[in-house]
Amino acid sequence: MKKIWMIICTITVSFSIAACSRNLTEEKKSNIPKVSESISNIQENENILRNMNGKFQIQAKDNSERDKFDDILKESKSTELAQVIIEEEKNMFDMEIVVGEQNFSAILYDNETTRALIEQFPMTLNMEELNGNEKYYYLSDSLPTNASRPSSIHTGDFMLYGNNCLVLFYESFSTFYNYTPLGRIDNSDGLAEALGSSNVQIIFRVK
Repeated sequence: MKKIWMIICTITVSFSIAACSRNLTEEKKSNIPKVSESISNIQENENILRNMNGKFQIQAKDNSERDKFDDILKESKSTELAQVIIEEEKNMFDMEIVVGEQNFSAILYDNETTRALIEQFPMTLNMEELNGNEKYYYLSDSLPTNASRPSSIHTGDFMLYGNNCLVLFYESFSTFYNYTPLGRIDNSDGLAEALGSSNVQIIFRVK
């Protein structure tokens, strides 16, 4: 009787092992497509990255393409800045800039920066000379900013560099710096002569 029972147990265990082995085999088979799919995705991503890297290398080596990109970016930024100024000129503040005995009529654009600046008017500032084209002064407090890179600076432009540096330009030139536009002098004739080539005291006030 014991022998019969042992035979039955042996047969049962054998079937269990076979079933287990079959289940594991089926599970492995079911995972094969997933593994293949993952490998395929990895290879595809590698190809994409390789192609992208190649394009970047070409762009880095091809100065004409890079220059073209820079020109498009510059034009885009310039157009964006022009649009901002157009919108802000709809509501402007009249300002007067006094240098020695000469008065220059100017306008301030209507934006968050100029509204904060006007609260400090009238201002008498000892502005410093820089680069033969601008006078600048660092305020003690920061102002709100909305900086963009203009394609060029024009004589009479009044700008904010960073968040606390007022800049009055008396010569036109190209620039790669970012500024928040504040306003401009209506007629800049004689401005360069009035400001001179050294530090100068300038009065800013709203009319």
